[in-house]
Amino acid sequence: MNGVGHPISLDEQESRRLSGMAHGTLSDALGHLEGFNSGQHGWTNLGSDGDVKLFSQNVGASLPLFLGQLTASSASAASASVADLTAVILSDACRRFWDPSYLASHVLCTCGDSRSAVLCTEQKGSPVSAAALWTNVCTARHVRKEQGERITYAATSVPSDFRKKHQRTLSKWGRDKKELITKIWAMDVLRTQDQVQFSFMLLSEASSFLLPNFMLKQVLASWLGVCVNSVWRMSTSGMTPKGSICLAPTTDEDDAEMIMLGSRQLPVSGPVIIQLASENGSG
Repeated sequence: MNGVGHPISLDEQESRRLSGMAHGTLSDALGHLEGFNSGQHGWTNLGSDGDVKLFSQNVGASLPLFLGQLTASSASAASASVADLTAVILSDACRRFWDPSYLASHVLCTCGDSRSAVLCTEQKGSPVSAAALWTNVCTARHVRKEQGERITYAATSVPSDFRKKHQRTLSKWGRDKKELITKIWAMDVLRTQDQVQFSFMLLSEASSFLLPNFMLKQVLASWLGVCVNSVWRMSTSGMTPKGSICLAPTTDEDDAEMIMLGSRQLPVSGPVIIQLASENGSG
């Protein structure tokens, strides 16, 4: 199953390892986020970008953990719905607009009974950054409770031995491109009875930016603010996917399934996203 119709096939042990990494990253991200929301010490206020509040926390890595967060009252006209935010976050077509560094994503394989997927994500070059690849394993979780609803998407870099083993496949998208190392990439949509909160968390170890660390910190925080603002604006202005929602382009719309997010049904296709429909619960 893990490889049918995809460039890479995994054995059961590798499938479990990668799926475990994705779910571990999701849990780590939620742990950091819950700590922040409960007033945990150690976070530095980096200011704001419009309505987006920016923070960082030193976690013993070469770069800090960054957090961008935007919150709006559920009754506010500027509040985005859970369905629209999720659609924009998880749509390859929308990401081309809200992420200025994004070029394309390709599904390499699924793992963990298709609850996770390995993607090769291409990043554009710029005057201060090199074109790059990010080989990552990702997953998502949907929890609905009486007092609200939460959808979390998380991804992390695959191990170096996986990249070496499948270098021939990865070279299809750039033999000489820099490989990004990102430990946590997580987006979280939380709806409570009185507000909607959108958070974007990033912990990167190897960036494509050709800058010293003190400048890189400023650039990454600014980029985070741009992404959060753009996702929110797209969600509130109707710039949502016109077809099915998918992390990478798909040619088979017949595979789309309908899932319930918030009070709406949305068409989704491809790995990871479809399983959101079965993840309602108390997790």
